[in-house]
Amino acid sequence: MILNVPNLEQHYSFYTDVLNFKASDQRYNQQGELSFAWMRCFPSPYHHSFGFATGESLRLQHLAFMVTDINDIGIGYNRLLREAVPVVCGPGRHYASGSIFVYFLDPDELTIEYTLGMEEFPETGARPPRMLDGAPETSDMWRSHRDPRMGKVGSVEVWGQTNSVGIERR
Repeated sequence: MILNVPNLEQHYSFYTDVLNFKASDQRYNQQGELSFAWMRCFPSPYHHSFGFATGESLRLQHLAFMVTDINDIGIGYNRLLREAVPVVCGPGRHYASGSIFVYFLDPDELTIEYTLGMEEFPETGARPPRMLDGAPETSDMWRSHRDPRMGKVGSVEVWGQTNSVGIERR
């Protein structure tokens, strides 16, 4: 799962310092500020089970489901096409995790990912997080088309805050 958050540094500190998550890779913007963090729930070996991206408000960017075989990606992709489900990116391959992916929209237009082959880290002696750039091939080495609807739906309610029309969320 990837969340867009307006205060990435606070989230990063909380998840690493309090919950003992480990950063696998990070991306910084042109101003040198942390803009994306891929994190694993230690001792999970997978490159990321959670991540954060800088955003204007708290929003679910996408949910991912790990599949077990390359055929799952191919069969799932073709099923999506047959059923006229909007495929918004992929098939492709992430540079950060090495995983093969396909992103699509569910009936509410939430972005869902099928993913396979994520980098695994040893419990001890893991490599340090890499600083990745914003080049297109960093997100997708295969440079598949990215539909602008990808990651656009997924608002998250926050309790005790007032929403944009002045109603308190509970």
